[in-house]
Amino acid sequence: MRLIDVDPVNDRPGWLKRRRDGLGGSDVAKVLGISGFGSPWSVYVEKIGAVEPDAMEPTDQQVRGRYLEEGVLAWYADETGFTVGFKQAMIVHPEHEWAFCTVDGLVFEGPEPDDPAAAVKGVDAKTTSEWGWERVPVDYQAQAQWSMFVTGLPEWDLAVSHPGGFRIYTVEADPADQEALFEGARRFWHDHVLAGVPPEVTDSDNRLLAEVWPRHEPGTEVEVDADLVRELVRVKAELKRLEKRQAELEAQLKAKLGDTQVGTVNGRKVISWQAQSGGARRFDEDSFRAENPFMVNRFEKEKVVKYLDLEQLRKEEPDVFERYDRPVRVFRTHVKLEELEGNDG
Repeated sequence: MRLIDVDPVNDRPGWLKRRRDGLGGSDVAKVLGISGFGSPWSVYVEKIGAVEPDAMEPTDQQVRGRYLEEGVLAWYADETGFTVGFKQAMIVHPEHEWAFCTVDGLVFEGPEPDDPAAAVKGVDAKTTSEWGWERVPVDYQAQAQWSMFVTGLPEWDLAVSHPGGFRIYTVEADPADQEALFEGARRFWHDHVLAGVPPEVTDSDNRLLAEVWPRHEPGTEVEVDADLVRELVRVKAELKRLEKRQAELEAQLKAKLGDTQVGTVNGRKVISWQAQSGGARRFDEDSFRAENPFMVNRFEKEKVVKYLDLEQLRKEEPDVFERYDRPVRVFRTHVKLEELEGNDG
């Protein structure tokens, strides 16, 4: 088991640089399209250095997990009697330099030794808003199998803090799964990253695309796929039609309900029109102001709102301001479907 001497906390730039040199467990899940936290294209642009790994803002779940990780690992140690060591260690596969994993911890039956090879298994700490898992989510299974492929360990525990309590899920090494993960990761690393060939983008990449290309070059043009444009225009027109039809259908059904709460089909509840749960209400402020102009002053209050004085920031710290000042690129279509259809020939 070969550890890389880089500290993700005290030497984060060095750790991030080393991450670009290969694929870790979370990368592999994204590469295979089974992660909700990224896509193959997001991994590609990170590995070639087109975007910083921290460019995408972490989800609330990721931030919560980061802060609670130490507590979950301590809970795991208390529950099992094992010792958890080598936390946040980066480990490289003995034969494939580009294959690595960053472990939340290695598990030992006695006090933490100097040699990670004495570990009996690995452990990852997870925090989730779900009440429990009947089955370990597929992306976490993939990460665990990848970590076992890299380290050679026979088992990997997932120590999970659920809203309803704490549970430990054990994933056993599966050579067939590990081979499939390796082949998919190897093809991606060699055919895309090393070859400089980007994979296809997905719908989840829209925000990251704006990070990679935040500005346009004025006056530039490029020929694009007419079929893609045609499909986009057709989809947008269909969405507009469907939204209008949805509003019409809702209006017709509301008219049928009147002051009735529930609508049924063959006695089964299918629709409802009722106040939101919890007694949520909406005060019609615009109508109140228009109809009671002399009463407004009695109830109008001033509220102090904190805000960034961007003009002052620009003047006093121009370099810092420039680093965060980005244009907003707006994507639009400039043609109607019938115009495209007329140019088919």
